[in-house]
Amino acid sequence: RIGRWGCVKQCGACCYLGEDHPDLEFLQDEDMRMQYKAMVGPDGWCVHFDKMTKMCRVFESRPYFCRTDAEIFSDLYNIPVEEFEMAAIQSCVDTISDVYGERSPE
Repeated sequence: RIGRWGCVKQCGACCYLGEDHPDLEFLQDEDMRMQYKAMVGPDGWCVHFDKMTKMCRVFESRPYFCRTDAEIFSDLYNIPVEEFEMAAIQSCVDTISDVYGERSPE
């Protein structure tokens, strides 16, 4: 194995949802798409993201599409379970770079 995915504590890059709604086709139904759109704050950050602590205020009850595990990646993105680790690592690297820049300590 090349690596194991683990969330970077107090990063929150994945909580930047963008001011423009991306293609939400990966969300399986209209209720999920509406929930996602309702979570986007005026500055593009999730309304549940605490920017001071860089932590989610509703982490324990966060939506399905905010959870990161092999089965959810398979369900939402059609990524085979055995490819989860590498897909999650690459997703984090790309998202952190997009949100905080390539030289980010995250």
